[in-house]
Amino acid sequence: MAIDLTKEYAVKEQGPGALVIDVPANTADGNLLIGVCYVQAATDNHSSANGFTQFVNNLNTVYGNSRMTVWWKRASGEGATITFNHSNNTTTAGLVIRIPGVIATGSPFDSATTLNTTMLGQTVNCAEITTGTDGAAVIMVAARVQAATYSLETLTRRIIQQGGGGDASLFADLKAVAGATGAQSVKNATAIGYNHGALFSLKPLIEETTYMPDKWWRNTEQPPAFLHKNRIVGY
Repeated sequence: MAIDLTKEYAVKEQGPGALVIDVPANTADGNLLIGVCYVQAATDNHSSANGFTQFVNNLNTVYGNSRMTVWWKRASGEGATITFNHSNNTTTAGLVIRIPGVIATGSPFDSATTLNTTMLGQTVNCAEITTGTDGAAVIMVAARVQAATYSLETLTRRIIQQGGGGDASLFADLKAVAGATGAQSVKNATAIGYNHGALFSLKPLIEETTYMPDKWWRNTEQPPAFLHKNRIVGY
C-alpha cells in the first residue's frame, strides 16, 4: 500500500494561547497524523494534549527567538480538534495532515536521524537523509514568522499557510528507490524572519503475502490462494 501524500489537512495561525487545530476531514483510525507547532518565542514548553509524540524541537536564536516542534501520532478515536500547548504570549501557527499508507506499528520513520536546520535568510536548507525502504515518503516541514512566499522548493508543495503573523508549511514526495535524498530546501521571498526546517522520511505499509502450498489446497479441495493479513484472497 503506497503512502498517500494528497489527503486532507488543517492549518491555523493565531495570536497568544494554545494552538487548537481541526482534525483533518476523513481521518480514520490508523492514519498517521503529522503536526507542526510554530511559536514566535524560545520557551521550551510545547506539549501535546492529544497523545502526540514530539520528534523535532527546533530553536532559532539567530534573529530574535522562535521555536518549531513537529509531532506524530496514529489516529485513534480522534475528536474534533487537536491541541498543542504552550504559554507564550505571541504569534502561533501550525498544521496537521493525515497520511494513510504508513507502517501500522512501531516507529513510522524510515531514516536513522531527523535532520533540521535554522537560519536567518531567504533559503532554509536541510542536509540529506538516507531512506531504507522503497516507496518511503520524504517530507520537509518549514516555518517562519510572517507569511511565507516559498519558491524553488526541491520537494512538491503540499501545504502553504499564508498567515499574517506566522507560517507552517509542508513539502513532500515519494522516493521510489531507497537511498540518499540529497539536500532539500525552500526559498522565501524576503531575507528577514525566523526560519525553520526539518527533513524526515516515513516508512510505507508493506502487506506481507504468503503463498499456500499445493498440499494444503489438495487436502482441502480448495484452489491456491494468497494470504493477506489473515484474509484469504486471490482464488
